[in-house]
Amino acid sequence: MQQPIQIGPAKGFLFDSQNEPLFEQCVAGMEACICPEELGAELIFDHEVRRGYRLGDRLIKYYGSGHSRDLLRPSPALRAALSYEKLLPIRSPKPELAVEIRTGLSLQRSLIICEFVEGPLLGEAWGKLPEVEPTLGPFLAKMHDSNIYHGVMKWDHLIWNRDDWVVIDTESLRHSLRKLRPRSLAERQWASLAMDLGVSDSLRTAFESYVDARGLRWNRAATWDRIVARSQAISEGRARR
Repeated sequence: MQQPIQIGPAKGFLFDSQNEPLFEQCVAGMEACICPEELGAELIFDHEVRRGYRLGDRLIKYYGSGHSRDLLRPSPALRAALSYEKLLPIRSPKPELAVEIRTGLSLQRSLIICEFVEGPLLGEAWGKLPEVEPTLGPFLAKMHDSNIYHGVMKWDHLIWNRDDWVVIDTESLRHSLRKLRPRSLAERQWASLAMDLGVSDSLRTAFESYVDARGLRWNRAATWDRIVARSQAISEGRARR
């Protein structure tokens, strides 16, 4: 159960109170989005708007300033943390702390401390670990049957944790108002995966197992052709940016 918390200028929710001194140290690094050096955390990714560190079995993730659409919605860190229980039984990293700093309504920084999930990303496991391929279609079927859609399903949004997939970057999950055309959305998710993983027999087999798991009466050949065409359109669109 989450508890409201304020640490200095940062406000949010506490999900686990076992290491409050660590939380205070991490919050101290929010202005520069840098984990305090004395913690000895390992930098594992540094993207344009977010930076992540591993500290033992924890992930410490800083987000930079927000978009205009963040004026009236929770920060990425809070969205990710608050989605954890809503997603169950779909697995995602378990949160310990999520806070944000605002000036008025304007989002300045946010921070989440959560479980670090061991395992390869989907794009790292696909084609290398044969045991993962039969599981992808049924897993996505379970997500979509629960009305859970990633903003854009990409090769680095799932981690294989030895026995199941774990959804990460859950701050990017689709809002309910953006899920009004579920079939088109599902096809786009598969098209994005086809672009990232490559159009292949194994991916088509995964797609057909998805259709089976959901009990869908789709024309499989025609739907797959649309997915391939959309993957090419997505690729061309990204190339023009």
